[in-house]
Amino acid sequence: MKEALISVQSLSNQVGPVLCAPCRIIGPMIAKLADDPFFTDKLRFVKVNLDANPQLHRLNRIRGIPDVRIYIDGEVVDSFTGVIAENELRAFVAKWLPH
Repeated sequence: MKEALISVQSLSNQVGPVLCAPCRIIGPMIAKLADDPFFTDKLRFVKVNLDANPQLHRLNRIRGIPDVRIYIDGEVVDSFTGVIAENELRAFVAKWLPH
């Protein structure tokens, strides 16, 4: 079975207010999907804090945040930057579910 991984790369909110408004919007939507049994048995959701891992910003050529990527067997197969509607996010993730 292929491994599917959802990676959400954003900035930290550990100190002061979150400056990335799109990160504040999409974060709860991703968390909701990560807790949904429809997805949790088939996917791994990973949040990457670019403040704590600045080298990943350069290595992954991230041009904006939040950066959402779908990896299958270690390869990026789809991605988007910014915020999309919750139903669009669900469809974006669902189309990559392993069969």
